[in-house]
Amino acid sequence: MITKPQKVLFLTLRTFSLTGGIEKVCKGIAFALQNFQKERKIHFSMISLYDEFPDERYVQKSLFNSYGLYPKLGAILSCFTAIKYDTIILSHVNLAPIACFVKFLKPQCRIILWTHGIEVWRPLKGLKKRLVEVADEIIAVSAFTKSELVKRHDIVAERIKVIPNALDPYFVIPEIKEDDEHAIRKFYDIPADAPLFFALTRLKNSEQQKNYDLVIQAIAALKDEGIAAYYILGGKYEDTEYQRIQDLAISLNVQKQIILTGFIADEAISNYYQAADAFVLPSEKEGFGLVFIEAQACGLRVIAGNQDGSIDAVQNPDAGILINPQDFKAIKEALNSLSQHKLSMQEKKAIQRACLEKFAYKKFSREVEGLVC
Repeated sequence: MITKPQKVLFLTLRTFSLTGGIEKVCKGIAFALQNFQKERKIHFSMISLYDEFPDERYVQKSLFNSYGLYPKLGAILSCFTAIKYDTIILSHVNLAPIACFVKFLKPQCRIILWTHGIEVWRPLKGLKKRLVEVADEIIAVSAFTKSELVKRHDIVAERIKVIPNALDPYFVIPEIKEDDEHAIRKFYDIPADAPLFFALTRLKNSEQQKNYDLVIQAIAALKDEGIAAYYILGGKYEDTEYQRIQDLAISLNVQKQIILTGFIADEAISNYYQAADAFVLPSEKEGFGLVFIEAQACGLRVIAGNQDGSIDAVQNPDAGILINPQDFKAIKEALNSLSQHKLSMQEKKAIQRACLEKFAYKKFSREVEGLVC
């Protein structure tokens, strides 16, 4: 007997209107599901409550429904649309009302919940709590998030599958080669021999757990010791946070060494990674940290925190230094160590190769295929 391909719905909050880690994961899931649709392994559709338009590299308009102008109406309509599907993949626990409604009316519908980080590291109430109880499968992006789910919500570990985040299918994997006068260094007037550290993150006053303040203070301490290191903070910023960081840099007399770029286009990000000597973002609340594997894919060493999902993203001891993210002395020592030893071409290529073996998109796609095909 020929089995009909199952009908799979991917239900998201946002995928294409923001550029954070969760949105990048959603793009990867959508891209995989669309490919399975093309191969006739599944019948696939996607709904986004807050986007207006898709990026058709990842999902075609014909497979995509959005309610960006009317998300509340979209949530109601999605409840009745979702009932028609065999499997529903949820990108976020906040979609619990739709999933619980469908599960109540159609118990045989398979619910897969994708979990990322802090959204499930805290107490859950009401329908969110109910969702983690009734979901047929729970996906965690890191072993750390899985452990938090088990600890905080009393979920049997066997119900949770870890599928690590992966590089975006369109992320440009650069060729590692010598470049004595890198364009990024020239653009920002950074000496070729100066230690250069890079971070890519949203700069918001409400997200102090990124700890880039401590990195800036460490840059100032190194300057006092005769090491003029530079720190590029890439990513969108709030105006108030921009001014706060600038004031901090001025107060420490490192304003010329702290560079805030604002938004960096996807096609340019690899250039920033390659220009730097290391990627430095000692965060405390990363569910995984896609930027850490992007950095390694460009041959960079990484300084990351040792108390969250960063541990899963920085497993290569040759590539990463995991430290207490609130330990100023540890941050300064790590920066000093990296300043003293620049990687050889062979070392950079080894870091890149190890990253691609573990976090290439094809591996992630096979994991998604195992869930739905």
